[in-house]
Amino acid sequence: VAPAPVVVENVDTTRSIAMGTTSDIIETTNNRPPDILNVSKPDKGDEIIPVEPIQTYTVPEEEALFMGGGLTVFHKWVQNKLIYPDEALKNNIYGRVMVEFTVGPKGLIDDIKIVKPVDDILDNEVIRVLKLSPAWSEPRQSGKAVKQKFTMPVFFQIQE
Repeated sequence: VAPAPVVVENVDTTRSIAMGTTSDIIETTNNRPPDILNVSKPDKGDEIIPVEPIQTYTVPEEEALFMGGGLTVFHKWVQNKLIYPDEALKNNIYGRVMVEFTVGPKGLIDDIKIVKPVDDILDNEVIRVLKLSPAWSEPRQSGKAVKQKFTMPVFFQIQE
């Protein structure tokens, strides 16, 4: 049962308020504090619908796909998009960055975490590229959209 709509009558549209914290409230028309609004608690009969957290799986029934393939296809895409940072080249910084991320219900990458860092320069390049990712197919479990967690190595090698 949806809650009943709130009807607002006699709205004064000549005043505007910029809202922030209580101490940040500023009335923009005459610099006096705005009127206090009375907010009531829900009635006992009002239905409160809890929002279920989205479950995260490492292997859901329907895995997220990247351009029709899995993590191997994505790994190749990432390696092709990486730009070896000049500062890392100058300082002979190389190695394997381990990154963890999720693909969410809309197929977008989220929750990016560097789980085995090499150097901030390389770690940030991995994060930059993952944020460029096009959408994946959404992972599903029991017909519901879920999150899928991936862990992947990203290699930085200096060619001689």
